[in-house]
Amino acid sequence: MTAHFNCHSSDVGPGIASYDIYVSSNSGPWAIWLAGTAETCATFNGLNGNTYGFYSRAHDNAGNIEPAHATADATTLVAITVIGAPVLTITVAGNQVVLAWPTNAGNYVLQTTTNLAPQATWTALTNNPAINGSSDFVTVPITNTNQFFRLQSQ
Repeated sequence: MTAHFNCHSSDVGPGIASYDIYVSSNSGPWAIWLAGTAETCATFNGLNGNTYGFYSRAHDNAGNIEPAHATADATTLVAITVIGAPVLTITVAGNQVVLAWPTNAGNYVLQTTTNLAPQATWTALTNNPAINGSSDFVTVPITNTNQFFRLQSQ
């Protein structure tokens, strides 16, 4: 998810020099996201299902810094819904197979089988998926056996 953050402020006298932008994920502790930025707009990449709070602290040209905030200036919930079945992407990287699907796919499990017969036995892969951008992915070694993969709705 990409959120756009806009800062608009004024400072009578010396003028605004920069901002520190803080973020909190799911009401957790505040962390600096952008330090000393003069930009008034930025893009934040968040994870599906998370709620993010933001606040800004202005620095003026006289060296004054706005006090820290106790609450967010703005909040957003990342809620992306996939319509239809997710697409499983399979690529080869060296001697590994990389299986990827959207992080917002919902309740699916990655399964494998060595036989596509009508009564094939599918087994869940136990590898924990990693995240890369908006995709979950699992890497498995290439073997000398046929392997087939699917995402199965739970």
